[in-house]
Amino acid sequence: MDIDIKKLHPLEIKVLLNYKGDEITAEQIEAQLGFGSQSNQIFSWLSGKGLIKEKSRTLRTIYELTDLGAEYKAKGTPGERILRLL
Repeated sequence: MDIDIKKLHPLEIKVLLNYKGDEITAEQIEAQLGFGSQSNQIFSWLSGKGLIKEKSRTLRTIYELTDLGAEYKAKGTPGERILRLL
């Protein structure tokens, strides 16, 4: 299959040049190439051009503290703060 390099985005080229294994994941791309959330978009482009295909998909749920949660962690919950004042 011939690839017209003029039709590839620079990020697609970077991924293809650094691809060395049987499988590639978004985490690998983010870690090795420094791509943030762009990895999913790059995979979409490459897949649409028939250069890669999805082998499997894993659902992950990730949580992070909100500003309010961080404040409660640092200062305590309102109930804890009231008890400390008593």
